[in-house]
Amino acid sequence: MELCYRNNTKSLFRKYAFLITALTKYQLFRDYVMDKTFKMPQEKLSLLLPNGYHERIEKNRYRMIITPNAIYSRKLYPALFRFDSIASFVKDAKEAMEIFLWLLKLRPAYFPSLIQRLHFAQSTFNPDANPETTSVDGTVSRAGVSEGWGTIRAGAGTAADDLTASPTVALRVFSAGTTPNYQEFMRIITLFDSSSLPDGTTITSATYELFLQSFNFTAGYPLVSRVVTTTPASNTALVAGDYGQLGTVAQAPDKTEADLTTGAFNAWTLNAIGRDNISKTGITKFGIREGNDADNVDPGYPGNNVDDRWSCDFAESTNDPKLVVDYTIEQSVFILQ
Repeated sequence: MELCYRNNTKSLFRKYAFLITALTKYQLFRDYVMDKTFKMPQEKLSLLLPNGYHERIEKNRYRMIITPNAIYSRKLYPALFRFDSIASFVKDAKEAMEIFLWLLKLRPAYFPSLIQRLHFAQSTFNPDANPETTSVDGTVSRAGVSEGWGTIRAGAGTAADDLTASPTVALRVFSAGTTPNYQEFMRIITLFDSSSLPDGTTITSATYELFLQSFNFTAGYPLVSRVVTTTPASNTALVAGDYGQLGTVAQAPDKTEADLTTGAFNAWTLNAIGRDNISKTGITKFGIREGNDADNVDPGYPGNNVDDRWSCDFAESTNDPKLVVDYTIEQSVFILQ
């Protein structure tokens, strides 16, 4: 409890005297701090102390009243202590009063919008470069075959690459020279350690971003880029078997050739499903799969050796894949109550 106002340089009553005294003009506050045996005068006080008050009795005359016990200290100090932890964020005196009343549980409806303003944040996550410790990125594929759509789509993977900074190809649908077969499908896997997101986080928006180096699109095949979830066997290495560990449900709107730009980061804005799949306690696992591949819809054989593809940078390069998460910390209320 604070009792020594004058000689205590760390006194919160002294530090926020202007705020506490200003609040005494509100009957709501006055009713809260008064007790049954000690009534506060109706006039506006010139100063409220931890265990008393100054009141103006004439133009230049004041008197100090000392209460039988430290009723103001007992009732106000816990709220003062909490207020002091966020005081640097408060923009004006009106807001200070509203917050302090909220801390006293006198006006709980005033504060929600302020919580958003004070505790909005953004975090960016990247996969680990080699040697991976928590997360990995790279490509998985089924290649060197000549198979029909359904067979190559559902077949076992034949290769994985989690070491190359900028592979020649990252996403690919490559037809074979024999109608109506395909010789390669390639998919992307990217993991992000997002466990540092604070408890109680509410994710308001998020983007999945890749730096595209080049692409090759033909009129014969409508290549579609879709963000999906992934479940590789390991969080720190990719194997050929992970080719079958990509989901089909779009975590963001698909992108076509017209939506993509080379030499720059391309961002897929996650939808509600995608945002829900961001882990707040562990590893977030997304990837890219060709949209027709994901939907198991054969768009029709595009012709012999038609190679639709694009390449992107991975964690071993300077343009790491990114998961950018905007969020509010609803649990930030713990600072205040």
